[in-house]
Amino acid sequence: DIKFDTDTLFIDSSANRVGIGTTTPARALHVSTSQNNVAKFNSTDAEASILLEDSNSTADYNRIGVTTHDMHFVTNNNEAMRIDSSQNLLVGQTTASDNVAGIYAAGTGRLSVNRDGGFSIRANRLTSDGDIISLRKDGTQTGVLGTVGGGMFIGDGDVGLEMDGANNAIYPINTGTLANTDNHTDL
Repeated sequence: DIKFDTDTLFIDSSANRVGIGTTTPARALHVSTSQNNVAKFNSTDAEASILLEDSNSTADYNRIGVTTHDMHFVTNNNEAMRIDSSQNLLVGQTTASDNVAGIYAAGTGRLSVNRDGGFSIRANRLTSDGDIISLRKDGTQTGVLGTVGGGMFIGDGDVGLEMDGANNAIYPINTGTLANTDNHTDL
């Protein structure tokens, strides 16, 4: 074993472990400090990354990195996700865009889901009828989209419409009770 300055740097030769700030390293590299920032990795060019590999990984394909102030995650040598300097979460995109396939969730609360061909959003309610999507204004519900009897409904409170594709019909419905409200709603 080798020790430098008490517990500044400790090498446990019997377990092939290195401790920085600890003389009892629990992993191959164990860093212990009372500081919030435990480690710093610095590159002198415009991009830096940490490579993560296991015995099946090849060619540095899995990375966590930064470019300027954007943080990105690369899997199988393809960028899978990025958090940009504007606090946008990007999946399948490298810049926030409504015209590129992928998802971006803006730090301001906006969600954009883009796909070329096929549906963009799947919302699935399991086992029971009721609301699937709740629409709100200032925290107060203003409408719902849901499922009833194998069909769908849209509305707010006791004013709603059930779309019954099996019978090619549209019925008035109370979205709270899912009861038919014939002769209740004026169209």
